[in-house]
Amino acid sequence: MFRPDVRTAIHATTPRKVASVGSTLGVVASALIFGAVAPWWLWLVLLAAEGVVFLVLGNYWAGQDAVAAENREG
Repeated sequence: MFRPDVRTAIHATTPRKVASVGSTLGVVASALIFGAVAPWWLWLVLLAAEGVVFLVLGNYWAGQDAVAAENREG
């Protein structure tokens, strides 16, 4: 789903990895806890929103990593 550089940027540091995995686990845990009182489609919307957030963050982090790599080289 994500470009390789974005995927690498998301998993480049421990805080980024924890944010990625933690947010997914949070949505899944919420679905299990509140699934009986919330409509089923709400969880699909939340997962899609989370994907968009991490797509944007991943692109931002990939850009920051590219700038940092360029500064180290030059």
